[in-house]
Amino acid sequence: MNRWLATGVSAAALVLPLQPAAAHPHVWVDTVVGLVFEQDQVAAVELTWTFDGLFTAIILADFDTDQNNVLDNDEREQAEWNMSTVLAESNFFTHIRMDGADELAIGTVVDFVVRLREVDNRAVMQFVVPLERPVDPEALTVAAYDPSNYVSFSYEEIDPVRYLGDGNLGCVPRLTEDPERTYYFGLVTPSKVELNCATS
Repeated sequence: MNRWLATGVSAAALVLPLQPAAAHPHVWVDTVVGLVFEQDQVAAVELTWTFDGLFTAIILADFDTDQNNVLDNDEREQAEWNMSTVLAESNFFTHIRMDGADELAIGTVVDFVVRLREVDNRAVMQFVVPLERPVDPEALTVAAYDPSNYVSFSYEEIDPVRYLGDGNLGCVPRLTEDPERTYYFGLVTPSKVELNCATS
């Protein structure tokens, strides 16, 4: 079985009945949320995931066919196709809401890239989620989490939220817990990104 699927990241693995002691995280991800502004509204969300060393090794074992610890163009394209196809079934573990309502459906993501980070050769995955229309930044919340608890998401310690594009109204980001969205038998509370923006 493909190791990417065998890790439990695939949608099929996520729906298996799990007991709390058995479903501890198997993959760890450091996350950066990029908010793409257009004229002071958010038009898209960019997610950057940096995987732990063990899962990086699994990615290399699956896709680095010449075993040189580098992903060349063909290997990278295969990794990107495989990983994006699997993650699409789980909504890319990306939870975007407006005014606290039901989360937005994740359609076709763009700019999906898999690469190895130069400083430590850890695998990095990046993709952009376009919104149907630009939205008020203060109405938006973004979170990355896996309700099955197979994948553990945390935010980068330095600059976990970054602004891209044009204008941001002097918005200040903050990470807050979201107790209304607890998962994994109520044992895990995800964190969400929200913005406080100047209005004058």
